[in-house]
Amino acid sequence: MNIEKIEHLVAADEDINMQAVRVLMGSEDEHLVVLAEFGGPRVTDVDNLKSRIQQKITKAGWRGEITIEVLRAGWLSNSEGPLNAVESAAKHVQMVTRRADTEQIFNSTFEMNITEEEKDTFGYFGSFSKIRTPTSIAHPKLIHIGNWVSLGRFGKIFMQTSFAELKEYLAQHYPSVAYNIPEKIWMPRCPRLKIADGATIGDFFFINCNRDIEIGIHAGIADRVYISDGNHLHNNPDLPPALMPNEMGKPIKIGDHTWLGVNTVILNGATVGKHSIVSSNSVVTRDVPDHCLAVGNPAKVVPLNAFGFNQRCAS
Repeated sequence: MNIEKIEHLVAADEDINMQAVRVLMGSEDEHLVVLAEFGGPRVTDVDNLKSRIQQKITKAGWRGEITIEVLRAGWLSNSEGPLNAVESAAKHVQMVTRRADTEQIFNSTFEMNITEEEKDTFGYFGSFSKIRTPTSIAHPKLIHIGNWVSLGRFGKIFMQTSFAELKEYLAQHYPSVAYNIPEKIWMPRCPRLKIADGATIGDFFFINCNRDIEIGIHAGIADRVYISDGNHLHNNPDLPPALMPNEMGKPIKIGDHTWLGVNTVILNGATVGKHSIVSSNSVVTRDVPDHCLAVGNPAKVVPLNAFGFNQRCAS
């Protein structure tokens, strides 16, 4: 199948920058690598965009393997046009290597954004997005940062992939204390954090991800917010919680257009519905329906009659 034909096919998608597409043949002739910059004017789901591109290429007759990389603006192009095939292939290999090798970003500068090299370590880092520094982020390859996303300074993101070291510490510091922790707790994990297009998070945020956390489109999250989908086990009073592994956790979903006030806490298993508000200093331990206001510790749902909603939510 003609590579130029595939490039034109991909460039025709409305969410792709038509001037920045490269299709590479992998080491084997049955493997295509599609590099395409995001260029849409609207919020979108990159996973759906990738699926759409793959379907187009398959429908056109390609039967081999396809790797699709949707890239942030400027990754593939410059003022002189897109990189050539050789340059594109070399840069892609470099990105894949960085993504695989980077376990932590610890940037202590006071810049307005992390570096371009650090952006390449994420599973996806969108166009026009920024993470102000200083910042500390573990396992960025497990994190999806959408387009037009903004994260503030002094933030921490912990992607909890393993507690094997804690098992060694427990044996070293408390050799005589018996503990009964299911083996699955110690096994490697593959958590997922997705921050959708247009979401904003203030300074001093802390996200602790053991399983699955999703933050919706244009969600607004203020300073000093804590989001965790799993807590430390604390069922043995002879052992400190700090040396106990986290539970497996329950997914958290923060819906589109939500607002979380200063010092908000969102705990494992909670869902905050679309266009809902969580008041400052509130602790959310259960679901908040769409178009509602949650207040207090633990947060309770109260009527939200402002903005023309005139909606009452069940507490």
